[in-house]
Amino acid sequence: MSGLSLVERDFDAFFSVPFHAYATETPFVSIMRSDLRRILSHRNPLFPRFGQFTFFTAHRDGEAVGRIVAHIHEESNRLHGLKLGYFGFFDCANDQDVAKLLLETAESWVTERGCDKIAGNFNLTAMQQIGVVTEGFEHVPYTDMHYNPAHIPELLEACGYHASFPMQTWETDVPPTMPDTGLGQRQQAAVDSGELRWARVRRRGFWTTLEHIRQLLNGSFANNQMFVPLTREELEFQAGEMMWIIDH
Repeated sequence: MSGLSLVERDFDAFFSVPFHAYATETPFVSIMRSDLRRILSHRNPLFPRFGQFTFFTAHRDGEAVGRIVAHIHEESNRLHGLKLGYFGFFDCANDQDVAKLLLETAESWVTERGCDKIAGNFNLTAMQQIGVVTEGFEHVPYTDMHYNPAHIPELLEACGYHASFPMQTWETDVPPTMPDTGLGQRQQAAVDSGELRWARVRRRGFWTTLEHIRQLLNGSFANNQMFVPLTREELEFQAGEMMWIIDH
C-alpha cells in the first residue's frame, strides 16, 4: 500500500473523491457540496437522536481517491433486534488496496461500537439512496438514484462482500392519453368510490402536507424490511427544501 494513507473527517477531500476516482464519461453526478455538508453534520436530526457516524478518505500520493461513511442507526437496531453497522457513500478508484483500507476501517469503527455485522451502501438510511449498482451500467440514472461504476461491486466482492437483498429499477413509458393504465382493479375502485380527494401541493400549508405525507409513508412501509418510522424532523430536513421549487 505504498503511498496510501487514511484521513478522518476531511470534508473537502471527501467531496472531491468522485472527481478524482471516476472517469469523466461516467454518468455519476455528485451531490451538491452544500447538501453533502449539511447531511454529514449534526444538523441532520438522524444523528443526535438515533445514531452516530464518521467518514474517511483514502489518499494516494496526496490525492483523495476513495471515501466511505461509517454509521450506526441505533433506533433501527433496537427496533429490529440487530447489532448492525453500515457503510455509505462508498466511492473509490479501481484500486483494491484503497477499497480494502476503507472497508476495513469502517468495519473496525462499527465493531468498536458494539456491532457484529456491517452492510451497505446506505446513504444514510434505508429511506435514502441505498444499494450498489451491479448491472445495467449502460443506462443513465435518474435524479436521486444511486449510481456507481462497474468496478465498485467487483471491489466489494474481492473484499469479501456479497449481495444479500437484490432490487431492480424499471423504466416505463405511460402515454399521456392513458393516465389510468397503471391502475389495478382495487385502485380503480378506490378512484371511482368518490372517497378520495385530490389537492395541489402549495407553499401555503406545505408543512401540514408534509406531515400528512410522513404519516402515510410510515403507515404504508411499516412492515417493510429494515424500515424505521421517520420523525417529523427527519422528513422536514430531507424534503423541506422542496417548498422552494413549488410554483405558488
